[in-house]
Amino acid sequence: MINPELSHDELLDHIERSLDQLDPNASSEAYLSSGARRHVLDEGLLVVAGIIPVISGPLAVAGLTTAAAVKLYDGGPILYRSPRVGRDLEKFDMIKFRSMNVSAGIAQKKDAAPHITPPGRIIRKLSLDELPGLWNVAMGDMSFIGPRPIMPGHLTSSHFLDCFATEARAKEFLNDVYGRMRPGVSGPNQVNGSRDFGESTEKFAKYIMQTIHFYENASPKMDRQLLRATIKTVATGHQAY
Repeated sequence: MINPELSHDELLDHIERSLDQLDPNASSEAYLSSGARRHVLDEGLLVVAGIIPVISGPLAVAGLTTAAAVKLYDGGPILYRSPRVGRDLEKFDMIKFRSMNVSAGIAQKKDAAPHITPPGRIIRKLSLDELPGLWNVAMGDMSFIGPRPIMPGHLTSSHFLDCFATEARAKEFLNDVYGRMRPGVSGPNQVNGSRDFGESTEKFAKYIMQTIHFYENASPKMDRQLLRATIKTVATGHQAY
């Protein structure tokens, strides 16, 4: 895992060394690109969630209750679509329950807190705003487990580019690491509290290192660990989005 005590310069040096050591033939790359992971992890969990009443029942109740709370509060849209970058760097719309005022738009902001509605605070605390992401998983845009999806605007931001020695290094990360994985509804960034990573170079560097670490060590065991961590995060509200 990434040492949270690393300084800014140490984080950037760590990124450089990690990119130098990438192995395109690693077993983790084969696992991430395999159809088996998609069938077992994503399609399998979707089927389980849909046919087992003890899971599908609470999910349906949570979804309907959340939708009603969002709509009744201000009469605005229940869902919002946020443009993101996924596998092969293709753009898609990530769907979430709306947790901010309609006037706030969809962009992540440093001053997002004042725009969050009262029901939005609760659904964020419980991670219920992520439930519509199951549709993105079903459509193949996202996985249950993977790096947090990046906004298109982040890829040209100074905070992102300043994490790399050169622009070519930034493209190497995007093409050789991020672009080879489906982003996740949950994953290493989400359970470790990497929220609003676009706010600073330091936060982006931690996000990048978490993503590289996941790419290098992807395995069924890591997926299970992150699924358990996700359940704990949702149950306790700790570091929830």
